Amino acid sequence: MPYAEDEDTRNVQTAVIGRAESDWPAFLPYDRDDFDQFMRGRSRDDVYCGILLGGCGKKLTPRRYTDKKCHFAHRPPVPCRRTEIGEDSADHLYMGRAVADWLTEQGPAGGPARLQTQGAPGTRRR
Repeated sequence: MPYAEDEDTRNVQTAVIGRAESDWPAFLPYDRDDFDQFMRGRSRDDVYCGILLGGCGKKLTPRRYTDKKCHFAHRPPVPCRRTEIGEDSADHLYMGRAVADWLTEQGPAGGPARLQTQGAPGTRRR
């Protein structure tokens, strides 16, 4: 989807929390009331276009709207070429978190307590 270098016109719904390399996914709710609940206890500087999402690793800004869907937006300039921006673009991270949580519940005999994600969607491991 083409866009101006200084403006992000995509409505990015998924991001990661904490740092660009994080495997902790976040989905920004469309509705402004749900947006407010999502943002409670979070910083606007805590959200990234995750590397494991196929993103650029830059910080994203959560945008709250009353007349259209709330979404994350890149901060200008926007060199990102991430193609998958919808709710399902972070499914692999949600599944990874669920497996990691399950392994942690199993205790030491259940296996490693941390699952390492191998790569972003659409990328090959070298």
